[in-house]
Amino acid sequence: MVGRVVLCVLFLVGTYFTSLIFVATIERVGAPSPLAVMTTNGSITPQASRRMDSICADALQTMPTAESLRYCGLAEMIARPGVAAAETAERYGRAVGYLEGSVNRSPFNGITWLYLAAANVAAGNMEAAAEAFDTSYEVSPIAVGMQGMRLGVGFSILDSLKPITLMSLESEILMLGARNPRYLVQLAKSSNRLRYVASTLTAEPKLFTRFMRIVREPPPGLRR
Repeated sequence: MVGRVVLCVLFLVGTYFTSLIFVATIERVGAPSPLAVMTTNGSITPQASRRMDSICADALQTMPTAESLRYCGLAEMIARPGVAAAETAERYGRAVGYLEGSVNRSPFNGITWLYLAAANVAAGNMEAAAEAFDTSYEVSPIAVGMQGMRLGVGFSILDSLKPITLMSLESEILMLGARNPRYLVQLAKSSNRLRYVASTLTAEPKLFTRFMRIVREPPPGLRR
């Protein structure tokens, strides 16, 4: 029994230091952050793409951790220059696999569950995306700094979400709309779920009125 406990402790310590080594490797080689690239809707240079792939290959050959698998999963979701559609689909499939491995190792990380939902959406697995999205809310009801991404993913799978998840999503829309007027502009100009957003905002008449005013504004080039 004591021997098993010692082995478990050694494994946890080894995993911890492997995570530190992985982070240090990223910093040393100057590989880009996949999340930073994704949030700016950008792509990466072939050189940066090779650096990311090299880091993932090295990490997966040693001891894959929740952190390294999450990094590799996000890296596979980034648009790569000159990549054919078939290869992009394969990358999305690998992203799902890496992120599933990450949540298996760290099941209470709501942000990783959200990334897994996004990867499944990209891969066309809507039911799996909805399940991961539901779990992200169950694990992390408040995703600090990630509300915008969570709403974006949620809008693409509304019809598959649990009622309680929809309620949480609607609460987040109301909270973000009240806290940041610019977010209302973003929703009005880029959302493909205008009717859903408008219906949600009727719970707050002032927000609803402001939102509809933005929706009805003509494009800048047509304003008098």
